Amino acid sequence: SVKGFEKLALTVQDAVFEVRAGFSEMIIRDLQSGALHPRYFAVLFLLAHEPEKDLMRQTKAFLKKHAKVNHGLVAQKSYIEMSLVQLVHLLAHHPDFGESEEDIKLFIPYIELFLDCVATSENISFLYHIGQKFKATTDTVDPSLSKNSYILSDLACALMQQKCKASSWSLTSYPGRVKLYTELYTSFATNELQTEVSQRW
Repeated sequence: SVKGFEKLALTVQDAVFEVRAGFSEMIIRDLQSGALHPRYFAVLFLLAHEPEKDLMRQTKAFLKKHAKVNHGLVAQKSYIEMSLVQLVHLLAHHPDFGESEEDIKLFIPYIELFLDCVATSENISFLYHIGQKFKATTDTVDPSLSKNSYILSDLACALMQQKCKASSWSLTSYPGRVKLYTELYTSFATNELQTEVSQRW
């Protein structure tokens, strides 16, 4: 279940280093072998606050290598790019999520880690399009938490704009269509609802 996955994902933030490291290394190994569902890419980004530098370095190296190796291979590459959807949902349901400015600042490193490992000048418009799509949906698992995803949507898009400016990347309109995972997000039935959310958040 989605809720079971969320609970399991938090293992990478366990207070005991050996637990965090063991679980993270298992995910990396099983993603490499294809034994694990691609949604587990998102779990690795929850290591953004990891205090042990070696574990953080190992995880970033794996994520960057995977993103680079699959660059241009649409089917495989889309898994790690689309993991932004799973990541935002995990963060929206995170027990530490809060709406205060100080609380939201704690979630910046998660998005920054994702962008550092995955974003390129070629895919930033696609990622930005995904970031905007959250405001056209409700949270399938818990509709009352939809606003958390809207806040994270604004945060992710703002960080992408900053990265584009710092890297001198152009941010253009993405021409394709993207549908978020339906087990996580349900599209609005009407454009009016989407407009209302966009105006409120």
